[in-house]
Amino acid sequence: MSEQPLGFSPNDASRIAKAVRYVEHAGPYLLTGAALVERRPQLNGVQVLILTSPIGSAGSDTGPCTFTYTCTKLDGVLFGSSMSPQVTRPSIGELVAANYGLGYYDISGTAQLLIAFESLYVGPTCNPS
Repeated sequence: MSEQPLGFSPNDASRIAKAVRYVEHAGPYLLTGAALVERRPQLNGVQVLILTSPIGSAGSDTGPCTFTYTCTKLDGVLFGSSMSPQVTRPSIGELVAANYGLGYYDISGTAQLLIAFESLYVGPTCNPS
């Protein structure tokens, strides 16, 4: 009996692989050799932020996303402008700008955007081959 494909095209398989790499890179753990290390920056009062006015590039397979955001607390108070998330963005494809993120004040009192909840774009390609 021959093996039957699961119904994924090579393009689907590529997009699924990109999504898996994105999750692996953006997760709360970092694989270093044989050890799994938790990423845990010094956080003081993590809060949900509303992210607006994305400026920058969505990224690609060869370069990471460079969006920066205006960040506002849920009570409407400005948290920061032109903020880039601290979580490293991998070069795995085009990302969709985030509407929400998490921020905190570091030990010196400076506002920091920890993560922007950007997602991997998996829609149709602009230049189908």
